[in-house]
Amino acid sequence: MWDRYQISDRAGAAIAYAVLQDYGVITPEEDSQIIDRNKLRRSRFSVRKELANEGHETINDISAIYFDGRKDQTRVLVGREDGHLHQDTANEEHYSVLSEPGNQYVAHITPSSGKAKDIA
Repeated sequence: MWDRYQISDRAGAAIAYAVLQDYGVITPEEDSQIIDRNKLRRSRFSVRKELANEGHETINDISAIYFDGRKDQTRVLVGREDGHLHQDTANEEHYSVLSEPGNQYVAHITPSSGKAKDIA
């Protein structure tokens, strides 16, 4: 949850401490359940590592890969002669990569050209 809402370790620890104190988990006599920013940082790291490993396990089980692409007009930033970036529209190809089994999303690709070499 902390990563989703971009809450810092320090702010997240303060929120967790306040909630635990409100629910009576942390009292002046019992303070063994205190969450500090380092404890929260270690927990975040371990959850990220666990989720990354889950992703690698599912990638190893892929039996087929499907591409679904389309060409559309996309706004892009283009450098002009005056040295500034300006918005322009360009035809770009977009590909979604799905895997089987389970029809899971793998990636989104925007190749530099429509050539097979660039897409691969």
